[in-house]
Amino acid sequence: TGTIGGIFGTLPGNRAGDPFIKPERQTELEGGFDAQLAGGRAELNFTVYQRTINDLLLEQTLPPSSGQEFRIFSSDSELRNRGLEATFTVSPVQSRDVNWLFRTTFFKNSSVITRLTVPTFQTGGFALALGTYQIQEDSSATQIFGTEGKVGDATPDFQMSFSNDIDFKRFTLGFLLDWKQGG
Repeated sequence: TGTIGGIFGTLPGNRAGDPFIKPERQTELEGGFDAQLAGGRAELNFTVYQRTINDLLLEQTLPPSSGQEFRIFSSDSELRNRGLEATFTVSPVQSRDVNWLFRTTFFKNSSVITRLTVPTFQTGGFALALGTYQIQEDSSATQIFGTEGKVGDATPDFQMSFSNDIDFKRFTLGFLLDWKQGG
């Protein structure tokens, strides 16, 4: 949907489909632990995972002369995601009038195209001069290329957050700090 002359309407599709498309298949292995500490006043959660996606659905940017903007197609390609998540929660003050809860989380994910059965291609973005994704075997699925080669990756190196909730009688004060490194 979009606007046509300021009025909401439906625009013709600009994606070319694949008549032989098939669904992606995923397998995931996940492990971790949860621990309570200090008589239940603190908690630690830790998880690692690996997800493998087979029969990838890929989206390729097409030349404007094709009449379509994108093409979605099945491939016998494979993508692997690996990551970890950790959370630490502590309640440093617990009384009749005051309850303080502090939580920090850490998250990291990395993806690699482990098998690509089509030639390397670029897609998305705003043209090579401003950055575009490059789909390439043995590389990140979210790497960004510009005119000078690889310029970065859309996926952050890691993300963390720090949150506090302080309850005083009937009032609550909460605040959150998010930190994203890279991406």
